[in-house]
Amino acid sequence: MRPPQFRYGSLDRYTRKFREPGFTPVSERRLSRESDGPGCVSRQRIASVTLQSRRVSLRSVEATVKRSDGAKSWSRVLTELAQVRVSVEWERPTWRASWQDGPTREALMRRAAALGAYRVGRPLPFEELRFARSNSAAAIALAWLARGSAQSPAAARAAVAEVEAFCADTGYPERRFDPGTLAAAELLRRVSHGDIAEMGLLLAQAVPPVTPADLLGPGPELTGRVVSSRWPHGGPPEELLGPAGNRREGTAQHRTCQRCGKPLKNNGSRSGRPAKYCSGACRTAAHRALHGAVSATAPR
Repeated sequence: MRPPQFRYGSLDRYTRKFREPGFTPVSERRLSRESDGPGCVSRQRIASVTLQSRRVSLRSVEATVKRSDGAKSWSRVLTELAQVRVSVEWERPTWRASWQDGPTREALMRRAAALGAYRVGRPLPFEELRFARSNSAAAIALAWLARGSAQSPAAARAAVAEVEAFCADTGYPERRFDPGTLAAAELLRRVSHGDIAEMGLLLAQAVPPVTPADLLGPGPELTGRVVSSRWPHGGPPEELLGPAGNRREGTAQHRTCQRCGKPLKNNGSRSGRPAKYCSGACRTAAHRALHGAVSATAPR
C-alpha cells in the first residue's frame, strides 16, 4: 500500500482564521509613550505589520536611544572633567549625579549646564539631573583641622554645621593642605572612626589646643579633560571640555560678607582662599539657606 503523499495546501486555508469575524489584524498599529524610568526609552514606536493573504509586510522600524544611554554619557563626561567617579543613576523620582569630594557642587553644575546647551547626554537633558556631593571622612577631618579646636565640647557640637558648610564650599580638599595636615587628618579619622561629632570632641579635649591649619592656594575648579568623547561640527567648544580656570582672589565681591554685607577683616595672617563670610554663624546660615532652596525646588 502506497503511503499518502503530502500536499501543500493553499495559503488562504491557513490564513482563514485571520479573516474570521471579531478578529482585528495588526495593521498600522503604533505605540508611543513617554517615560522617565531607567529601562524605558524617551520615544518608542513598534513596527507596524500588515497581514495579507499571501505576504507579511513590515512597514517601518524606528531605532531609539534610551535615557540610560544618556546617563552613561553624562557619567563618562563628568567623571573625566572632575577626575573623580561621578555616578549618574536613576533614583526615584529623577536621575541623580553623585560623587565624593572632588569639585564643588556649584562648579560641576555650571559646567554640566553649559554642556547641556550643546545636547550632551541626550536624550537625558541637564534639567532632569539632580547633583549630590558627599564628603569622605578624610575631608571632614581636614575641615575640622582648618577650623581648629573648639573651646568646649558643647561648642564642638554646635560647630558641626560650620564644618559641613566648609566641606561643601571647598573643592578637592586633599589638594588644599600640606602633607603634614593630611597626615594629621588621617590620624584624626582613624581615632574617631570617621564620626564627625567625635572628631570635634577629640579636638576640643586636645592639649594644647589645635590651631587652625592654613589652606594652600586655590587650584582650578575642574582639573580634568574630556578625551573619550567626540562630537561633530556644532559640538561643545574646547574650553568646556577642559579644566576650569583658577579661582580669582582679592576681588571686590569677597571684601564684604555674602550673608550680612558687613566688611570682612583681612589682616593678611592667613593664606589661601579669601573669606566669604564674616563669622561661622553667617556661613552656617548661608549653607542652610542654599540647601533649603534646593530641596524646595526638587520634584517629589
